[in-house]
Amino acid sequence: MKLRGLTLLWGMGLSMAAAVGCSAGHDDTSLGGGGSASNGTNANGTGTGSNQGGAGTTGTTGVVSSSTGFGNASSNGVTGGACTATTVQAELLPLDMIIVLDESGSMSGMKWDTVTASLKSFVQDPANDGMSVGIVYFPVDTQPDCDFTSYETLNVDIGELPGNSMALVTSINSESPQGGTPTYGALKGALFKATAYQDAHLDHKVIVVFASDGDPTSCTITSIPQIAALASSAYNYNGVQTYVIAMAGATISNLNQIAAAGGTNQSYDVTQSSSSSRRRCRRSARTRSRASSSSRLHPRG
Repeated sequence: MKLRGLTLLWGMGLSMAAAVGCSAGHDDTSLGGGGSASNGTNANGTGTGSNQGGAGTTGTTGVVSSSTGFGNASSNGVTGGACTATTVQAELLPLDMIIVLDESGSMSGMKWDTVTASLKSFVQDPANDGMSVGIVYFPVDTQPDCDFTSYETLNVDIGELPGNSMALVTSINSESPQGGTPTYGALKGALFKATAYQDAHLDHKVIVVFASDGDPTSCTITSIPQIAALASSAYNYNGVQTYVIAMAGATISNLNQIAAAGGTNQSYDVTQSSSSSRRRCRRSARTRSRASSSSRLHPRG
């Protein structure tokens, strides 16, 4: 497929995530709360199967001892409250997007040109003004590239467009593909950032857009179920969804598992034909935009 066609598809994938992500709040009512927190570390992971979590005490960043859980510690030392699920009318929420971009060696050439052209076009498009976007690349340029804490600090922090567009474009232009594919560490770090950001911005919708062209390599954890569990834990904790863009070379079934666990059903496959991808994008956006209500989480005083 020509570069122009691939660029269009990649841009459509980002646009679909943006359109669907801001159309409704989290619709899963089985969110569990965390336990007490000390120095930003929670004692417990997320709860499952019940509508009310335990109350959290003061904390900072919502890091938990579980390998996949995301904690309930709130930022700025504010006590975390128990949550209850309440059905309210759907509303458009300010959208905050963290892009997690694969820049491993296999991304060299036309794939990288396609991705970067699409990203720069997306963040400079006036239609996306008002959205907030940040980005992190994997692997990091320095070791250890498998440590998730290497990805909690974004290359460009979340900021509203168009004000943040120049920083994003400059950052994208400075990167080049190299190294392996530390999927587990990159996604975990980004999700820790995303869930903490969601906790601090309860009136926003925070999503992660994960884009990759290959299977996990180079690190201890390469199991797809373990990686998918990260997306599931974040989604069940406070509704952060993981959208997945599958580029040429990716094992689509693996990325579908991650997307499904992150509450977005399946990956957006930009290796498909242009017409097929456009049709699926339109169907998905229409389906979600028709939702008349959503389950929103409100802290109980």
